[in-house]
Amino acid sequence: MRIKLLAVLLLASGCSDNTTNITTQKAAKAWLESTDECIYDVRDRGIKYQDSNYCANI
Repeated sequence: MRIKLLAVLLLASGCSDNTTNITTQKAAKAWLESTDECIYDVRDRGIKYQDSNYCANI
């Protein structure tokens, strides 16, 4: 839950430059997807944290 809240805060950041805002949104979305996949790897797929490529990306 904290991870998703942080992602929403990143997406809602007050960047004035549209290009920067779009870049920030893409980065936040990619980070959120990696964290979700990391959780799925560790919790659901039984992969150790240190062995997950997704967890290594965050």
